[in-house]
Amino acid sequence: MVEYLEEFGLEHVGIFRVSGSVNKIKELKQKYNQGEKVDLINDGDVDSVASLLKLFLKELPVAVFPDNICSGLLKAFQEHKIHTTECIENLRQLLSGLPKAHQNLLQFLSAFLLKIATYSAVNFMTLENLAIVFGPALFRVPVGPLACEEQRLYNGFLLYLLQHHEMLFVDLNPCFSQRQASGLQVRKLH
Repeated sequence: MVEYLEEFGLEHVGIFRVSGSVNKIKELKQKYNQGEKVDLINDGDVDSVASLLKLFLKELPVAVFPDNICSGLLKAFQEHKIHTTECIENLRQLLSGLPKAHQNLLQFLSAFLLKIATYSAVNFMTLENLAIVFGPALFRVPVGPLACEEQRLYNGFLLYLLQHHEMLFVDLNPCFSQRQASGLQVRKLH
């Protein structure tokens, strides 16, 4: 999916903000879930594939940011965000506690979103916009009277993470270098 979006979606206006066809998303999801070969070039479109990627992330059995680490991340972010160095150190320590699969996915996704944002003059998807549309897919905010406020806080944290990607992820996973992130010749996410 990411490879397709890199090839066809970087300059697509509203990528990740504009919803794809519900029927197309359902059809593609069904093919992936049944292990069928998925030909995104012929069967997909940018908005549907982008929507499917967000859905995939939202429907993971465990959120990319699991509940048991969310409060610690948010607390460290809120307490230290004014002091960048201190905040980065605290967040790096907390992020290193994520399962390796989550760390890898987060690094990969962050690098991809940064790449999308480099085309924001054309696609109108700034880091702020990307944080808003991806926050709900990466964090599981329970329904309740404070859900909107809590989601806004997590979106702000995600924006900070994207803005400080290089400092947060350097050496967190030695197999994933910044050079790989900036080149990002991506293999399938799913």
